[in-house]
Amino acid sequence: MDSLSILYVKRTSSHEEEFFCLHIQVAQLLIIASVSMTVFLRTQMGIDLVHANNYLGALFYSMIVVLIDGMPELSMTVSRLAVFYKQRDLHFYPAWAYAIPATILKIPLSLLSGLAWTSLTYYVIGYSPEPGRFFRHMMMISAVHMASISMFRFLASVFRSTVASTTAGSLAIVFVMLFSGFLIPRRR
Repeated sequence: MDSLSILYVKRTSSHEEEFFCLHIQVAQLLIIASVSMTVFLRTQMGIDLVHANNYLGALFYSMIVVLIDGMPELSMTVSRLAVFYKQRDLHFYPAWAYAIPATILKIPLSLLSGLAWTSLTYYVIGYSPEPGRFFRHMMMISAVHMASISMFRFLASVFRSTVASTTAGSLAIVFVMLFSGFLIPRRR
């Protein structure tokens, strides 16, 4: 547990260095959300089969934007891998002691991204006006963002170089888009 607390303190200090990148990431998400608000502007849309495709398109677009928003995690993780593997090989601490603080410190970013995206787009797109559904949508966006950050961190640790991990991350995004059931629908 000592190594976990030491790494948590170390990770928070390195997290302050990434603060600029995180601000840029949230600003980029806000700009994309404002653009998508104008694309899917439907405050009063019916709940029927015709308008269901608009809702599903907006949901799919939200998921893809939040998934791609985790891509900068690749380069940030690859830049720290050399130190991590050196310290792990010298038995300074186990690998889980690095992964847990890194994951815990990304939770506020995911919640902030989910809140920013949902606050701007939810009511403008015309989803249900109930507050409970708003918060469930926000938690779903935050969970997808957290999953995308974890996926890109995993790909960076497996491929260990910027070029290979970026290629693998791009292929992962393509596979998620293709096999989501939205671009290539199931046969009837």
